[in-house]
Amino acid sequence: VPRTDRGVPLARGAARGVAGVAVRATNIDRVSEEGSSSSSRSPPTSSSASLGLKLRRAKMSDATAVASLCAEVFAADTTDGMVEAAPALSGWLEFIASWYESSIKKELAFQLKKALEGKKVATREAQTYKLRYEVLKGKSLGFGSTAAAKNLRRLIATKDMQRRFNVFFLENEQGEVVASVAASMTIPDPKLPPPFPAKGIPRFYLGNMVVREDYRRKGIATDLLRECETLARRW
Repeated sequence: VPRTDRGVPLARGAARGVAGVAVRATNIDRVSEEGSSSSSRSPPTSSSASLGLKLRRAKMSDATAVASLCAEVFAADTTDGMVEAAPALSGWLEFIASWYESSIKKELAFQLKKALEGKKVATREAQTYKLRYEVLKGKSLGFGSTAAAKNLRRLIATKDMQRRFNVFFLENEQGEVVASVAASMTIPDPKLPPPFPAKGIPRFYLGNMVVREDYRRKGIATDLLRECETLARRW
């Protein structure tokens, strides 16, 4: 399964309303101003609210449920067209779909937990480096121009980048995950190998955007995108 720079698998295609390909937001300033609240847990917009859906940010305990939805959608998206084209192979294709779904679920759950744990660690380390910087800056007026200060600022910037990963999802009244999207800020891989310059500009990425089949064409993917737009402005 293809992966983002954060190590989270992405789908190759985007059929029947399922967007599974990473999207690079290169012009964040042009994004619509709708839904610009900076709340960490925004209320769902009208489409989601009318369906009784709750918007949440994924925690470690949510990784398996989110992975299950992604696996179900990606596996069906991969094999349904084949079944229509070759009905005689439907039994074999159903077996492949089941195996593929199980494989995606296991791998994606692992990668999501790894990414969320990495975010937690990076956040803790960033706070430690920032506190150390402020303490040293208070002890010496000229500390800000020293090599040690520059190194600390570099470490802080690196950790801040590593913790910019979120998974938004919508759950229904039964507690089932019905839609999700992963958002991250990362620096794209260099186009040319060393010794050519490898420093790039941070980009906002979306991946693993899925909506359960019975909830499609109801506007909830738009709600998730609005939430991502809000996050992009903050980052």
